[in-house]
Amino acid sequence: MSVIESLQIFQVLDEQTLVGFTGKVNVLSKLNRQYLGHLLLINGDVIQGFYKNVSGIKAFYNIVVADYELEPISFVVEPETVDEKLRGIHFPYSVLKNRTDEVIQKYLTTVKHRPPQGLKLLVKASFMDIQVDVTADEFEVLATMSDWNLVKDIYENCNLVDYEITLALVGLRKKGAIKVISVT
Repeated sequence: MSVIESLQIFQVLDEQTLVGFTGKVNVLSKLNRQYLGHLLLINGDVIQGFYKNVSGIKAFYNIVVADYELEPISFVVEPETVDEKLRGIHFPYSVLKNRTDEVIQKYLTTVKHRPPQGLKLLVKASFMDIQVDVTADEFEVLATMSDWNLVKDIYENCNLVDYEITLALVGLRKKGAIKVISVT
């Protein structure tokens, strides 16, 4: 059995894709049934995701990683009318599913470099004065850090997938752009 086949989320989505489902797949905590997010489907195609403060493709893959990491989540299918205007994911379901192995492998190779959740990070003022090229992902993390400085908050609020944030933080650290100011 492949990794994808073992994930609960794909068992649910495969079934809904097969029947051309339109509606919402809610993501709930198994511990207290608290709402964590949802995926929207039109005719069996995932068109949008929301999960813990993020949306779109990041939300989709964060749900997949949470399922992979065996977080206590469950899925509840709820038929409803969904407006195409809500589309935030522009890939067919088959592409999202096929890319999952790659996302999980990148997550596994970067998770050991992920900083502790309680670190507070700041952009060094001196970094702003020098001309250093940053990648688009590093720029996105820097933009997120203008509002959030706790590692936990950066991961929850940045519009990148988990492994992209980790790689960007590692790159910024190597470039001397960020410093740790405290541990909570």
